[in-house]
Amino acid sequence: MRSKLFQLTILSWFFVGSISTQAQTHEGRSFILQYYEPSEEMAFYAQLIIESGIFDEVVSDLEEEFNLPTPITIVFASGIEGPQYYQGVINMPYEFLAYNDQVLAASNFTADPEEAAEILLNLTEFVLYHEVGHAIVDVLDIPVLGKEEDAVDGFAALLASIWDLDEVALAAADVMAASASIADTEITDAQFWDSHSLDEQRMFAIFCLIYGSDPDQHTELLWEIGMPIEEKDRCQYEYAKTLRNWARVLGVEVYNNPNNSR
Repeated sequence: MRSKLFQLTILSWFFVGSISTQAQTHEGRSFILQYYEPSEEMAFYAQLIIESGIFDEVVSDLEEEFNLPTPITIVFASGIEGPQYYQGVINMPYEFLAYNDQVLAASNFTADPEEAAEILLNLTEFVLYHEVGHAIVDVLDIPVLGKEEDAVDGFAALLASIWDLDEVALAAADVMAASASIADTEITDAQFWDSHSLDEQRMFAIFCLIYGSDPDQHTELLWEIGMPIEEKDRCQYEYAKTLRNWARVLGVEVYNNPNNSR
């Protein structure tokens, strides 16, 4: 965890206080974070999100990086559709963590509750970066050639690598692998129609970008995911191209500072 934990007993106060405070202070903000009280079934996952403090840090970092013409509201709540971005709002349901907790358990990915909690937080952070990518494409009217879902996966992996949070992107790829391992082996027409690429494709693309961001540090990925040796140069090229292209459309200087971490 990256911040001191709150106690569950003050959770209800935190929800009420945070929403009213943010509503009064959002003027001039690019990102507004709101937590809503969870359903009884989702209380554990809401507690995990709140106590981690991660997403308050994420919003602070996003504020420093991006100056948007209209604010994006990030909502953590129960019973909402998502994760998704729509018309200025990013929905992050607590049920997303619950579902992926079940995926980790069903795939026997880990039997350690603390490791599972860390994976869920990293996954949720990556998915939030992904949805922020959609939001930025929308509010800045950025042209996307190809599948937007793939483009914002690249944005999320890029943001994680620049902020020295490779574990965030790698956790997302790991959960995609876990999900694929328990899915039906037969690929359906519905999966081909989906706006997202297949989990396995997204997993390899994320692994490729993270490897390409720092090949010396991530040599073990070659063996862990069975990457053909001839793909090494392509992954470095893909990372450099992704970095250059996002920097160009956002009008920012191209940089990758491995010491820029939270």
